[in-house]
Amino acid sequence: MNHATSRMESQQIGKPRQKAERRLEFIEFRLYWERKINRADLTEYFGISIIQASKDISKYQELAPDNLVYDKNKKYYCASPQFEPKLIAPTSEYYLAQLLSIHSGASDKSDSFIGTLPDFDVLPAPVRLIDPNTLRTILHSINNKIDIEIYYQSMSRSEPVWRWIAPHVLSFDGLRWHMRAYCYLTECFKDFLIGRVLSVRDERAGSIDPSNDKAWQACITAVIAPHPGLTENQKKIIELDYGMINGTREITIKIDFLYYFLKRFGLGETDIDRKANEQQIVLVNKKEIMKALNNT
Repeated sequence: MNHATSRMESQQIGKPRQKAERRLEFIEFRLYWERKINRADLTEYFGISIIQASKDISKYQELAPDNLVYDKNKKYYCASPQFEPKLIAPTSEYYLAQLLSIHSGASDKSDSFIGTLPDFDVLPAPVRLIDPNTLRTILHSINNKIDIEIYYQSMSRSEPVWRWIAPHVLSFDGLRWHMRAYCYLTECFKDFLIGRVLSVRDERAGSIDPSNDKAWQACITAVIAPHPGLTENQKKIIELDYGMINGTREITIKIDFLYYFLKRFGLGETDIDRKANEQQIVLVNKKEIMKALNNT
């Protein structure tokens, strides 16, 4: 990762920025993604005066004189053909993550630098309900190393049972939120779906050391490749789609996440037996991965 990308990522996760610097980044963001900007964009987003907006654009011109040209007819600045970002390292992942955040209601459009939202939609998924009071208790438990007694419905039991656990981290498998915790009932670390916690009735000082949760602390590298049954052209597009190098992609995963990773992508011992155009990718180091999975 280069320095520019690192800097951009830090600001994208909420690192405070100086107001003037943030406005210059806004200008560059709009020029890059929407290829234009005018003073009104700045005044509306930041609540500044027209005079200040003009100063900001002039300042950006000083920093990157070859990045924008003024269109007198349309009365806005356009990104020049030779535009090169100077202040940000834009990524598609960040832009699309903003769309998802806006769609889900996690953030408002006014919080994003995006000016004109493209038409888009997101495949709806069943909402996994989590009681906020339960989550609040779990967060308190994690942050203060407190054991809690939960009434939990697992799929391995016909009825919910009370059990003491020592939560130490939250995790997300792409669809559902879990907490990783030591379970005093089964005497091991395991995942608990937060939505299946029906009640919490007691707490006590904890003594479990999270560093003993080997499945959470340890990682393993899964190697994927295009399904051998694909045509050469199909293999090339799969390699591009998954960012493969020399026909493979290495993905480092916490061992605790292995089950969810394999399940999501249909990977495992029988992936190669499925139709190539449906399975598309296969697991290369099956023996190593399945051994790690079976030992969790």
